[in-house]
Amino acid sequence: MKKPPSSTVITYLITVTALIVFCFSPFSHALGSGTTLSVTDSPATVCGIISGQSIQSIQCYRQGQGQVSPFLVAPNVSFSSISGGKSYFCGLRSGNYSLHCWDTSSSSFQSKRLYFNDSVLLENLAVGDSQVCATVVGVGTSIAYL
Repeated sequence: MKKPPSSTVITYLITVTALIVFCFSPFSHALGSGTTLSVTDSPATVCGIISGQSIQSIQCYRQGQGQVSPFLVAPNVSFSSISGGKSYFCGLRSGNYSLHCWDTSSSSFQSKRLYFNDSVLLENLAVGDSQVCATVVGVGTSIAYL
C-alpha cells in the first residue's frame, strides 16, 4: 500500500511551483539580490521586492488561492530587503529606519510588528520561526525581537 505524501512534501512542492511561476512571470525581471526574496511556510507564500521602479514594493504569491496570481503588500512603500519566517515575513524599508512585519496566516496579511527609529538604522535582516533580528548600521550590534 502506498502512503500519501506528507504535508511537508506538499508544502515543498507548492513552494517550488510558486517559485517557478514567479521566476517565469512577466515580473521576473524585477528580482534583485537574494535579500529581495522571502519564502514563508504557513501557508506557503513567496514574496519579492519589485526593483527597477521608483517605489520598490513587495509582491507576493500564495498557496491555496486556486489561481496563482500576484498581489502587492504595502504597495506605496519602498523596501530594501525582506526575510521570511514560519508564518510571517518582514521588510526593511528603504532608508533602513523602519521594519514592518506581516502575518501570512491571515488572508489579509495583518501587520504583526513594527519598528521605527530614524537615528538607529538597521541592516542584515534575518527572520526565523518566531524571531526577527537585524544589526545596527555601522556598529554591527544585533537587535532582536521575539
